[in-house]
Amino acid sequence: MRRSVALSILAIVLAVPMLAGPPADQILKATLDLDEQQFGELQQLMESRRIAVTDATRRMAELRGQLEAALSEPDPDPGAVGALVIAIRGVERQVAQHQDNFRHAFFGILSDEQRQRVDSFKFIRAAFMGGTALDELGL
Repeated sequence: MRRSVALSILAIVLAVPMLAGPPADQILKATLDLDEQQFGELQQLMESRRIAVTDATRRMAELRGQLEAALSEPDPDPGAVGALVIAIRGVERQVAQHQDNFRHAFFGILSDEQRQRVDSFKFIRAAFMGGTALDELGL
């Protein structure tokens, strides 16, 4: 019974983006039955992550532009190129850290039952993706 409910919820969750439906926070509010405090915290987390990732993306674009310029020189300076590659990698790590922080904080606002639902969604998503891959292979 729980699996069929989870499958129904997954079908809804997967169909909504295709229909340009409500944003992810609204979907999670409904599917996880978030209370107003949890929903507010989720929105704050999403906004903090958005700001951090937007800033990091901007910085990464600047660094990649500098790297392209450095590599287009007739005789690229290996030290400058290496420093830019390392700087880009550092920004990539920052983005990954922001995502890890977001994930940890998100799970921190959920009850045990809500965390179990998220785990069910992950399982169903993986099963759906596996089924899609099988379909693509004609299996």
